[in-house]
Amino acid sequence: MLGRQVNMTYLATQKTDVLGPNLFSISSMDLYLPNARSDNAIGYLGNFSDLVIGATYSTGRDTSSAGGAAGTGCAGEVAGNAKACRQITALIGYESTRYGINTSYDILYGGPGAANGLTSADNHDQRVTANGYVIIGSTKIGAGVISRQVRAATGTTTSDLYYAGVTQPLSPLLQLDAQAARRNVKNSSDDTTMLVARLSYLLSKRTSLYSAISACTT
Repeated sequence: MLGRQVNMTYLATQKTDVLGPNLFSISSMDLYLPNARSDNAIGYLGNFSDLVIGATYSTGRDTSSAGGAAGTGCAGEVAGNAKACRQITALIGYESTRYGINTSYDILYGGPGAANGLTSADNHDQRVTANGYVIIGSTKIGAGVISRQVRAATGTTTSDLYYAGVTQPLSPLLQLDAQAARRNVKNSSDDTTMLVARLSYLLSKRTSLYSAISACTT
């Protein structure tokens, strides 16, 4: 893979987050997850029977100056600095038709003028994930954890995002998804718990109608 690519953090939760990058999913608790892409990247993703391995390396995470979860304004190389704005992601997993596990690693180094406090190559935003799923009959269960550490100019913040969900077909055209997630920020009261249920009606293989309800506590 060359150029602007989804990276391994984006791919890591694809089979375990039963809600996907959707409203009220874990993406609502970490906005980077549905936007985990890297500019100026070279990458590889390979499947060897049930073994999956992949990695990306970016010389400049993005060119956005807006900041936010996916845009840090860390555009590229800085003369004399081999770490500035670099991003490395990696994944290894075992995935069969009935069960699977994977783990991923993602680190973005800061650079001069970058947003979110990542103003130096000594700063970083790092995520480590562990995810798994199992299919029992027609029921799918997925769960995972995403550990994050942000070392910025303003200090260091660490958090863990846990999630577990289930997908249950109710009929050939009707499907229920339910998921619980909790984000725990260390040494802080800024914690969030979210419970979600979604009912989908399949109009075709490519089209569906759905309704979702969520309860959130902070």
